[in-house]
Formats: sequence, C-alpha cells, structure tokens
Amino acid sequence: MPRQKKDPNKPKGKMSAYAFFVQSEREAIRSRYKDSGKEGMPSLSELSKFCSEKWKCLDDSKKTPFLKLAADDKARYDEEMATYVPSEDDETPKKSRKRKRQVDENHPKRNRSAFMFFCDDERPKVRESQPELAMTEISKVLGKKWAEIESSMKEKYTKQAEDDRERYAKEMENYKKTALLENPSTKKQK
Repeated sequence: MPRQKKDPNKPKGKMSAYAFFVQSEREAIRSRYKDSGKEGMPSLSELSKFCSEKWKCLDDSKKTPFLKLAADDKARYDEEMATYVPSEDDETPKKSRKRKRQVDENHPKRNRSAFMFFCDDERPKVRESQPELAMTEISKVLGKKWAEIESSMKEKYTKQAEDDRERYAKEMENYKKTALLENPSTKKQK
C-alpha cells in the first residue's frame, strides 16, 4: 500500500522534553567526535541507550530547560494548528490498514472438542452455585473440574466430540463440492 502524501502546510509536530534532550546530546556527541578527530559515531541504538540512562539520572533542575523548550514548542504547535486548514487532498479519510476477513456464510461450523461439550453442561451449574464469579474465573473452575472428572464421564463427551467431528467432515466435503461447482476455476487443494 503506497504511503499517504503528507500535507506540506500542516504544522510540524510538537517535541517532548526528552526529544529535546536527545537532540542536544546528539549534537554534543557529534561535536566531541569532530573535535577529537575520532571516526565512527556511536550507533543509533547505543546513543538511545546512553540518552535513556542519562535522562533517568537527571534531577528535575537539569530537566527544567528541556521541559521549558517542550512547553514552548507545544504552544507553537497549538497556535499553528488553530490557524491550520487542511488541503483538499488531506481531507480524504485514511484507509484502515486492518483487513477484514471475509466470512463465507455457507462455511460449516467448526467441530467442537469434548471439553466444550463438558463446559456446555457444567457452566450453568457453576454459575448457579457461584454467581459472583467472572467468566474467566468460571473457565478456570471448569478447567479444574475437567481435569478431575472420571474417565467414564469423559467418554460421554469424547463420543459427542467424535460425532461432531464426523458431522463437520461431511459438511465440509459437501461445502467443497458446492464451492467447486459454483466456481470451477478453483482447483481442489490436497
């Protein structure tokens, strides 16, 4: 997706106190390297780590000039934004980067696990006996119950899950056949 063109008339964004601090440190380091004749400035990641640690160690009195610069820049930005009128090209709504997944209404509903069938039976009982529990806590209780139930009880739910798996396989087979008939250009995937 091509990048949106930036409106050239839009005011430059405001800078934070930390951004002003990093800018001053970068300039100081550049001048030190130029004066000493050293080659190879520190990398951006090294500079970022250095500035981050130094900013954390600064006391409030040393941060004050940067906070003032940030406040002045915010005032400048607010003033410019008050008079800013977007150009006609900039008024178009930006497209969302999120792609919506297309849902086929004819696609069969997925098969369910034995645990899900167990939860359908047990959830109302847990809600009735402990109405104060949130859904996440109910899920935890159900998980513990599932781990503790006898294998003979699990067989009942396992049988339901197997039946549902067979149902899904049949419906999926029919779905693929009808999809192939509707759109013969699609090839059957193996």
